[in-house]
Amino acid sequence: TYEEAAAVSEAIGDDLQQKITKDLKNINIDYEKLSPKSQALLIDAKYNTNTTYQKLAKQLVKFEKAKNNKSKKAALKGIIKESRRLSNKKIVKGLDNRVANLLFSLGFLTPSAENVEFINESFTNKSGKANWKNIEGFYN
Repeated sequence: TYEEAAAVSEAIGDDLQQKITKDLKNINIDYEKLSPKSQALLIDAKYNTNTTYQKLAKQLVKFEKAKNNKSKKAALKGIIKESRRLSNKKIVKGLDNRVANLLFSLGFLTPSAENVEFINESFTNKSGKANWKNIEGFYN
């Protein structure tokens, strides 16, 4: 039933939050003080990879503490870079799509052609260049 599914989802979410809280405590980050959208990004990564992305958490803290647009944009670039998930050290388009969609859905970026390019620039790393184009449904 819906109620059973909701209870299971809530239990999984609570378990992930406890694990993330413990992992981030080791690097002096208080998970509870992060914004809900930052928490959601960390939970999604933990759920899908069973890894707490500590470098991502550090970038999220920088983003939330940023005092001006320049430092906010630099932290956002770091968030995107540290959100990238690889499979066997290789880029997987579906994983890039998931993260990019999540960044838009959570409101880290507003959907636009310029921000799609910003995501691609930020995703590009030593593992390879990004070419994310799946913007349908975000803007016209």
